[in-house]
Amino acid sequence: MRCRCGDPKDGAPKLLVVTESGAPGRVFQRIADRFGDARCERIGKATITCEGLPDMRALGLAVPQFPKGEYRVDQQLFGEGSADGSLRVRYEGIWDRYKRLRSTLEAQAGEATKVDARIVLAASFPEGIAPASGAFQTLRDVIVQLDMGRIEVRAEELPSCDPESAVR
Repeated sequence: MRCRCGDPKDGAPKLLVVTESGAPGRVFQRIADRFGDARCERIGKATITCEGLPDMRALGLAVPQFPKGEYRVDQQLFGEGSADGSLRVRYEGIWDRYKRLRSTLEAQAGEATKVDARIVLAASFPEGIAPASGAFQTLRDVIVQLDMGRIEVRAEELPSCDPESAVR
C-alpha cells in the first residue's frame, strides 16, 4: 500500500489538481466530476479568482457563508478618478483582516471612473471537503446565487497518509 502524499519518485501517485474557468455552476460541476472520475475523496485547497468590482463585492459577501476553513486574500485594486485622485491598493493576507478593509476599499473603488479589480481567494480545508458534500455544494450555491461572472477555480486534492485511505 502506498500513501497518496508520497514522493512521485518513489512511485506514489501525484495528487490531483484541477483548474477550471467559466460560469460558476459549470466550474464547480466539472471539478466535482473530475474528482469523482479520479476517485479522489477530498479537496484540501481551493483557489477562486475573479475580476471586476461587482465580482469583488460578491466574493466579499460569499466568504462569510462558506464552509469552515482558512481563507487568504490577494487583491489588486486600481481606480482612476477625476481630479480627485486615484486608488492603487494591493492586499495580501488573512480574510479576517481583509474584511475590516473591504467596505472602505469597495466604497473608494465605487467612486472611481475606471476600476480594475482582481481578487484571489485561497481556501484551505484541513479536514478536506468532499466534492459530493454539502460543504462543496454550499461553495457552489453561494457563488451562483450571488450571480458572479466568469471565475477560475483551482482545486487540489487533500494529501492523505493514513492506512485507511492509502492507495493499493
